[in-house]
Amino acid sequence: MGLLRWDTVRILIEYDALLPSINEAVDYVNVGPDHDLVTLGHPILQPHLETLQAALREAQLANVDRDHRMRCAICLDGYDIEDHLPFQLSACNHLIGQGCIASWLNSTHEQATTCPHCRAVLCARRPRRPAGQTEAQTRRMDELDARHQRVQRGFGALFHLTEETQGRHEKRNLVEVITCFFKRLREGR
Repeated sequence: MGLLRWDTVRILIEYDALLPSINEAVDYVNVGPDHDLVTLGHPILQPHLETLQAALREAQLANVDRDHRMRCAICLDGYDIEDHLPFQLSACNHLIGQGCIASWLNSTHEQATTCPHCRAVLCARRPRRPAGQTEAQTRRMDELDARHQRVQRGFGALFHLTEETQGRHEKRNLVEVITCFFKRLREGR
């Protein structure tokens, strides 16, 4: 039991040194390649865009100029085949400016994996890390996470063996405290 506690203390000390303070605002950066737009939809060419927009005008709907087929939901500019190409998302069929959706999907915003118009999920979140964290620190955090999992399994095995002699109440509180703490640490990354 003493070795497991000491290992836990060492992990916590290293986590504390690597993670930003809870009171600090944390900026994140994406890790790895940008999302590939080709897998999420396709550009709309001039003849098809003109047909869509003409049908909207003929329908005489209220607020036609605000429709996603007339202007980008991100920058609110009208579409232009040369400068602001419309891009149709496969998940929901909304049109968004191609440059705008590329910037949006590759940003670190919390909802950057969703359609900016309807919030339909478009793709998985890219891995990210705190902006000041180096690759070596990220690898060390991953190593600590793996080590923490091993320690947790060790605690579980130990508590399983001693459950009858120490009682359930004491065991549950210690496990809950340790699990809650590590869960919060992981969520803060």
